[in-house]
Amino acid sequence: MVVYDPKRSPQYFLLVTNNLEANGPWIIEEYSKRWKIETVIRNAKQSLGLLT
Repeated sequence: MVVYDPKRSPQYFLLVTNNLEANGPWIIEEYSKRWKIETVIRNAKQSLGLLT
């Protein structure tokens, strides 16, 4: 699904899901939640010196 939300970003995004009933706003919200978790994990690894 290609998603475009000018309120969040002027860019187009290609987001993939296996939920065939998902719509654009739901995918964007779920992606946003996951991205926050990913950045917390990355920052923790950097603080502990686990990333090269």
